[in-house]
Amino acid sequence: MAHSAEEQVARDFICFGDHDGVVVVCDATCLERNLNLVIQTIEITDQVIVCVNLMDEAQRKGIHVDFPAISQRLGVPVVPTMAAQNKNGLDGLMEAVCTLSETEHTPLQVWYGKVIEDAIALLEENLVHLPLKGLRPRWLALRLLDPDEILQHSLTEYLGYDLAQEPSVKKGLEKAKAVLKENHVDSQILRDRITGALVLTAEEICSGAIHYDQAAYDRRDRRIDRILTGKWTGFPVMLLLLAGVFWLTITGANGLSQILSQGLFQVQDWLTSLLTGIKAPDWINGVFVEGMYRTLACIIIIFRDSKTVINNLIL
Repeated sequence: MAHSAEEQVARDFICFGDHDGVVVVCDATCLERNLNLVIQTIEITDQVIVCVNLMDEAQRKGIHVDFPAISQRLGVPVVPTMAAQNKNGLDGLMEAVCTLSETEHTPLQVWYGKVIEDAIALLEENLVHLPLKGLRPRWLALRLLDPDEILQHSLTEYLGYDLAQEPSVKKGLEKAKAVLKENHVDSQILRDRITGALVLTAEEICSGAIHYDQAAYDRRDRRIDRILTGKWTGFPVMLLLLAGVFWLTITGANGLSQILSQGLFQVQDWLTSLLTGIKAPDWINGVFVEGMYRTLACIIIIFRDSKTVINNLIL
């Protein structure tokens, strides 16, 4: 379920990019929330490695993760890393990548409830006989039940035919939608149940596998979030930040710009004196000091003066 252009590009590459494997990078400090993406990726391909990064931050916050348990429940390799600290853990990640194709995995399968599973089964049996170019019938059945126009277009280009218009698929889709309709599951309820199943599955995977030294380890972060994203505080904070940026652009940076320009011209005088002292040819001073260096200083002066003009116009 892609919600942005970047997510659509990533999803299409995972689906149609003819890759050897997929590495999904997660944040160790909020692993349960990140597993939503992991589970959706596993539904597309079983060649997945989960890289749990920022383990140093997790340790600082007193978060402990049972990686063997997480790996067993997901059915794919899970590798902890601390990329910011001397590439700690990246060797293990590269080893897992190199051996990914040599190891058989049995990834978990999300249970979406009896009604949706019955609809998926009806549609899936009509997909297994078609040339799907490696795409999983179950994932395709789910995407046909919960269609995405952009994804449908990409599927048609990749497969070379419109999957939804195939007679057998069309017939199975009608039966599947009839099952959903009989149980009062419309498109919105279907999407809500799919999302809910992903969230609950991620919660079950992390249950008992993630331990916290302090229950309120993220209290400070939550307080900051409440201020920055609160209903009554979010907009005032945003306006204050914009006002600060505006002041810094128009007025606050003038003093710093002036100091920089004065310093640059002082350096120019020093460079000219140095070249004169060592009796360098005049063309060296002309090209490198009065040419290149002075041009740089003039650009800074012009930038400072232009801000002063804008400031005067506003006032």
